[in-house]
Amino acid sequence: MSEQEINRIIAQNIVRYMEIKGLNQADIAEYVGVTQASVSNWCKGVKMPRMDKIDKLCELFGCSRTDLFDDGEDHAEDELLAAMERAFNDRPEMRVLFSIANDASAEDVEKTIKILKTLKGD
Repeated sequence: MSEQEINRIIAQNIVRYMEIKGLNQADIAEYVGVTQASVSNWCKGVKMPRMDKIDKLCELFGCSRTDLFDDGEDHAEDELLAAMERAFNDRPEMRVLFSIANDASAEDVEKTIKILKTLKGD
């Protein structure tokens, strides 16, 4: 695998984890102890972070080095979890719905889904 390909993979994963965690380049730069320009270069795949900076990124993102070097294209589950996390943070009432649904029977959940779809006009 070429250096450019490795840079591209790491860039995609840094951007993906930033989205999941709701962080921006300035947040990353401050935590890792680099300039925002460095983070920008990492996100564009222009440069790769040094290993000590990769370790700081992993610490911040709660992932392993392997996760940052993962070239897997199927991150749909991560994206769904990120969307759920954003919904929980942005709309506290979503936590209430989750809590109630978590304790409900499968039949009750199905009924609730039908009710919500009806209210939305689906």
